Amino acid sequence: PSYDEVYDLDRDHIYEITVIGSDSAGVEVSRTGLELVVSETDAVWRTVEDTAPVEPVQPVEPVVNIARLDTDPSETIYGIRDDTSSRGVDLAGATIVATYADGSVENLTWEAFDPYTNGGAVGTDITMAYGFSDHEMTVTKHLASLRIDLAPAGSVFDTTETLDDDPLGGSTAGSSFGFPFGFLGDYADMGGAVTVSYSGVVNLVGNPAEGDLYTTMLVDFSALSDGGILGDVTWNSDIDTLRYIGDLVQTGTSDARAGDDILNGGIGADTFVFADGSGQDLIVDFDISEGDRLDLQAFGFADTDAVLAVAMDDGFDVVIQLDPDDSLTLIGTSISELAASDDWMLTL
Repeated sequence: PSYDEVYDLDRDHIYEITVIGSDSAGVEVSRTGLELVVSETDAVWRTVEDTAPVEPVQPVEPVVNIARLDTDPSETIYGIRDDTSSRGVDLAGATIVATYADGSVENLTWEAFDPYTNGGAVGTDITMAYGFSDHEMTVTKHLASLRIDLAPAGSVFDTTETLDDDPLGGSTAGSSFGFPFGFLGDYADMGGAVTVSYSGVVNLVGNPAEGDLYTTMLVDFSALSDGGILGDVTWNSDIDTLRYIGDLVQTGTSDARAGDDILNGGIGADTFVFADGSGQDLIVDFDISEGDRLDLQAFGFADTDAVLAVAMDDGFDVVIQLDPDDSLTLIGTSISELAASDDWMLTL
């Protein structure tokens, strides 16, 4: 088309256009006196003789209802790490359940896509990705609900904008501030309502839950047209990551020593005793200079050399493989430190 005149009335853009083309027989034809009216939500043709531009229809965005539930409480000893800006890689291990409008279900596990930033999950009809800004999701058939459990990744949803120093409370110490689920981008054509339920409320040991941190988010899209959401969706919900993976247990069981544990002996000399079946344990403050020692007699190690033979440096930490099923991680310790002394192991 050739554009003879372009002008703007209010929020509409009016283009007077001459259209030149070919008919079914291949003969060139033209038509003049057409206008293309482009509003915020639509584009329509009309003749110049028609009335004034149509008033654009205001976008109708879906209503997002947020529910915070006190069910399935969990607690953490050491809380949120200093860098509260979680990235996609931090969510590795999180579990996802995608339920579709046709009744089918996909169960996914979040994976790290690189060592530093990106992660996501890929299914048959859903693809999810997150780096450090927005969550991108593509679904190829109507998604009725999406459930994400961050507990296996040692992360939580931070759902309130309340700051830590608010005199009225409402923010778990160290979590700074957060925000609940919200759509990003243009979803004007969806209408309807979305219900987002957070469960698995989290508290610091010795303190009541503030009502901001949760392990699990369930997003219900079933009230949208066609019973679900379809296509490319951009959303966000603030996520914080704990200092230590594994430091999230059912409320009231933090002192239990069965299974995977995170141990802190505090100031002074401590002896950490481990038995067969202890699981994947971690000591956050092991310090040879303070007199800390390991009691590993249950595993039959003859001396420290035998322990060092099954140990390896992992970044700034040491991992000791006690047996095929049990291991011990010493945070902030190196093999060279252990090799320089025999005093850290309790022997008969």
